[in-house]
Amino acid sequence: MLYMKIYNIVKGQLITIWVFGLIATFICFVFMMNSDDLSGWAIIFIFIPCLLIFYTIGWRAHRKQSIDNKKEI
Repeated sequence: MLYMKIYNIVKGQLITIWVFGLIATFICFVFMMNSDDLSGWAIIFIFIPCLLIFYTIGWRAHRKQSIDNKKEI
């Protein structure tokens, strides 16, 4: 299942995703402030943190489900 493969990462990999996501958000913010057209960069500036938050929520739910399944066995 794709669901299992997406969330089957360790905590260090999740932290790395967050670091690169925050760097990308900062770069979008810099481009947004230096650009005449704010709308395109603003969408990306909002999208990246939302994507990180939703991924983290799914990752935590998957980890909790995996731990509960291991306890049942």
